[in-house]
Amino acid sequence: MDERNPYAAPAASLGTSRRVNPPGYGLYLGLNLLYALLALGCLAILLLGGRIALEGAHLLVVGIFLAPLVSCLLVVGEYPRLFARWRWLQGLLCAVLLLFCLQDLARLALLGIGVFMTLVNLFSLLASGHFQRLRQAAHTPLGPHERM
Repeated sequence: MDERNPYAAPAASLGTSRRVNPPGYGLYLGLNLLYALLALGCLAILLLGGRIALEGAHLLVVGIFLAPLVSCLLVVGEYPRLFARWRWLQGLLCAVLLLFCLQDLARLALLGIGVFMTLVNLFSLLASGHFQRLRQAAHTPLGPHERM
């Protein structure tokens, strides 16, 4: 017997309601998993090769690689307040990366990886924001004027 529904079966009171994820959420998680493997593999190669040290510029590079993963973890872990603060930091990071790409445009030195990382961070920010809004909307109950 359930406190809310006296006619419910005894097993129904266990609260085993399944969460329904928004459309495309599985693809979002899959792409983030692939990116995590790629980014962590690249960082492992850089660490084992001795090319990354505990310097400001090197830590910025590590942050650039890991920023999309932080966005995904904040959305998956359902930390809306922390994500609201993080998205501004990642947006600033995208703007700085774009400026670096524009500066390197004349030299063509790091144009490929710079554009790639800028796009990865920008798409991560947009997709994470999209799924954060969808998941947040699923948690908020409808008001009386929004119900049918």
